[in-house]
Amino acid sequence: MQTAGIAIWLTGWALTTAGANTLAVTGETKIGYDFGGKPLPRWTGGVLAQLDDTVETAPVLRAFDRDGKQILDLLITVPDARFIQVIDYARGLDGNLAISGTGYSGDGRAAAFLTRISSDGQQQKVIRTSPYVPYVVTVATDGTIWTAGWEIVDGVLVNPNHDMIRHFDPSGRLLGSFIPRSSLEVYGNRLHPAERSHLVVSHDRVGWYSELSRVYIEFSPDGSVIDRYPTATLDVNRKVSGVGLCDDGSLFVSAISHGKPQQPWQVLTLDRVNRNWHAVMPLDSAARSSDFGVVFGCEGSALVTTTTRSSELTWFTPRSN
Repeated sequence: MQTAGIAIWLTGWALTTAGANTLAVTGETKIGYDFGGKPLPRWTGGVLAQLDDTVETAPVLRAFDRDGKQILDLLITVPDARFIQVIDYARGLDGNLAISGTGYSGDGRAAAFLTRISSDGQQQKVIRTSPYVPYVVTVATDGTIWTAGWEIVDGVLVNPNHDMIRHFDPSGRLLGSFIPRSSLEVYGNRLHPAERSHLVVSHDRVGWYSELSRVYIEFSPDGSVIDRYPTATLDVNRKVSGVGLCDDGSLFVSAISHGKPQQPWQVLTLDRVNRNWHAVMPLDSAARSSDFGVVFGCEGSALVTTTTRSSELTWFTPRSN
């Protein structure tokens, strides 16, 4: 498979609980694929994955390993659906995929679904979840699927007490549901806490970062709430571009400027002891001055980010000055 066009940076990460205030780049590799004009990729389950919904026939999910080799080129289809809209996707460490979306029949009827696809793409399990729509999805280290979403019928939100977080086993059986919609307030004239939210996973927990409810909640594998923290407070002209939870417990948020003039991107980390957030900045001058940056996620205790519009990925190591 020929490759050309995109640089991917890789570096190691070792985090102290608090006090790190700078980030240093330590290495690089390259992936030869042009992501221009397509949705941003993400780091999930040990690979860089990207959903291409510009394909006319059906969405395509591609994935690249850390050496830059393309290991997946999967056309996503759902039986009996004439058209599908993929909402979110994630990969487990075992290579299996979880995809949420909406399928439309020939007469226009819609149904929300969650599908599990084997690592080789040959086996698929589709679970109809309507009226619940899984808006964000992740795969825990035990292979179970976690989602955050809402209940909707004919375009109208229903059941104000529906549980927003739902936990499924690999076969699609519902294991548990948590966090009633009525328990969280929504800010910013939005409809639902799952909007602009992020599900992140480490080796021993799952985290849900709800921008609109200004809360970050962590769950144990059995669904128990471990703790709740406030989300990062951002300047009015900044918005969250990504969230990552690492295996050492460190949590990072990237923020970019959406006002004029553009300001350099920020990375903030949660101080669990003091229950607040502080900024960490890249030492690399190019990364520090970039006005665009996204935390794509974590691989073990390594933070994976991009710092240019051409989707260069960077692993940083923290330092205390």
